[in-house]
Amino acid sequence: MFGGYDMRRGDLFSKRFRMTGLAIASTLMVSGGVLPAGAMPSFGGDVLPLPATLLHLVDARPQATNAIVAQIASVTKECRQYDPVYRTDCLAIGLKQIAQRLPSGDYKQARAILSRAASDLSSLVSRNLDSSVEPLKAAPNANPNFKASRSYRAVKKAALAAVTREAQAIIREAVTELLRAYENSDKRHAHYQKIAGAVDGTKVLLRS
Repeated sequence: MFGGYDMRRGDLFSKRFRMTGLAIASTLMVSGGVLPAGAMPSFGGDVLPLPATLLHLVDARPQATNAIVAQIASVTKECRQYDPVYRTDCLAIGLKQIAQRLPSGDYKQARAILSRAASDLSSLVSRNLDSSVEPLKAAPNANPNFKASRSYRAVKKAALAAVTREAQAIIREAVTELLRAYENSDKRHAHYQKIAGAVDGTKVLLRS
């Protein structure tokens, strides 16, 4: 195990990917432990990060899809612990950061759909922002997969029910788009279905 990667696990990495991981490890030792640009940091907890060696995939692969699903689940787990007035912004930020990490190729449409949903959720928060409430700083290690210095904006309590309904609609639309995205593509079918299921699971955060 080095920096969050188990290079012996054949179920996660092919021989080619393991060799790339060894190269990253060597670079880390030479650079005194500082990650080079584009490399993934070590992640804590039980969340499977998206390995740097998979970021430029063209074809969808189980290990990348499983990592994406786990990242979405980790966002749900973190945001659920916060007061409902902060959850929409927490979800928006989480989906945005996941979208930014998605590979291109077969995942290009998923990246665009998650990015659009994140933007719509963020705009929803901005329109209903409670400026009298200080942003909530993420708890230390609340979600170690994302940058530590982040905070979440609150929506007005009086608008919470309406915000929740609109946020639910945004998530439903994202799920529908993901399910449509794999039409006429047997190769993407299982991958997009899993991602859509994970996105649909975020609706537990959005209950009136």
